[in-house]
Amino acid sequence: MLPGVSRLLPLLLALSLLPIVGACAQLGLTCRFTIAEGPPDGSLTEGDPLPSGLALIAGPADFDRSATKVGPDQSGGETIDFALKGDASARLSGYTAGHVGGYLVVAVDGTIVASPVVRDAIVDGRMTMSFSDTTTPGIAARAKECAA
Repeated sequence: MLPGVSRLLPLLLALSLLPIVGACAQLGLTCRFTIAEGPPDGSLTEGDPLPSGLALIAGPADFDRSATKVGPDQSGGETIDFALKGDASARLSGYTAGHVGGYLVVAVDGTIVASPVVRDAIVDGRMTMSFSDTTTPGIAARAKECAA
């Protein structure tokens, strides 16, 4: 072996793994979706960090990944359909029933991707999040990447 090559092998191996790590992220293997109670004043918006003081409704393990789908909506934007499993569905139902007109926060990897107004109780643990042209491109792309 040439002198110095043995020191380069670990670096070359690490560099060769970068595309694999990127592919895992695109498959959602490192993404962490979270749903939390929103502040009463709706002061959190997309791109904000998820504050630690908000009550958690659903964490990463509460999402049914097999039921998460990305698709088009009727206005040319894109949607992500989510389904919660287990107790998280009941927590979402309870929170939304008691907070119609209030806010809910959806985050990916600790960054808020949506802070919608609760219009109705969500009793089945399923919700759809829409992204339009006004959504911050990086935020929408990350959410869609994680859901795919």
